[in-house]
Amino acid sequence: MSWYKLDAQWNGTCSICNVPFSRGSKIFWDSFTKKTKHDKCNLNSNNVYHGVPDTLKKDLKKKEDERKDLQRKERKQLEEERKEQDIKKIKRDRFLLYLHPHYCGTYYSFSKYGKEYFADELTQDIIKNKKKYGDNQNAKDATIRICQKMYNYIMKTPELQNIDVIIPVPNHPSTFPMNSRAVSISRELSCFTVKPCDLTILTKLIQIPNHRGMGGRARSDFFRKNQVYEILNHSSIQGKKILLIDDVHTTGETINQCVEQLSFGEPAEIHVLCAGKTQK
Repeated sequence: MSWYKLDAQWNGTCSICNVPFSRGSKIFWDSFTKKTKHDKCNLNSNNVYHGVPDTLKKDLKKKEDERKDLQRKERKQLEEERKEQDIKKIKRDRFLLYLHPHYCGTYYSFSKYGKEYFADELTQDIIKNKKKYGDNQNAKDATIRICQKMYNYIMKTPELQNIDVIIPVPNHPSTFPMNSRAVSISRELSCFTVKPCDLTILTKLIQIPNHRGMGGRARSDFFRKNQVYEILNHSSIQGKKILLIDDVHTTGETINQCVEQLSFGEPAEIHVLCAGKTQK
């Protein structure tokens, strides 16, 4: 780009400082881009306040400093948010990576193992536990037997003995009573272990359709597209060791999403204990 120095009067403003030219001012003009600028602006293009009255320089500089400070704060806040999100993602991935659910025994399905389904005591206790706890004495007795097995397993597993709170996989009120399955097991297990049971941490938003008829891939697709569980109280589990309770472990999708939601509360540890694991 070539500039030509002119001493004559020129109508227009400087392309650098946007200040109108005065009579007899030395300006430069580019024949290709049709841009003009002051002589001093050409010598020092960084001097953006050239030609501006002294009374306005301070105000302009103050506004520019405020704008730069605002941009700096926004960048810093954005970096902190990204860093916080990265830390949460790392913690969540760490919980899922090192997640090793514990089981007290095997759960046999009726469709594949009809004989074992009726003969196995733990399987029958899990089935009875799904009924209305409190209204059925058999269901209550079955829940106590399940908790006795879980308590014996905890006493043999050191990493499960120093927990701070017991959290069950929540039920959906449209299908199972709120006091059945993992909820009733957690309540009884709390009496065995003398550890608090918190039912206000997790909630179940939607029910899985055709729970029995869904295969492993269908369940995985459903959990990937839908948020089934949600954490409600983040601060109450921060820095605590959690024991997540469920009655049956089949594909692991339920446990994984519950652990993912619990990780948002930044607990110290998350352990999973299930009454039975489905025999495949």
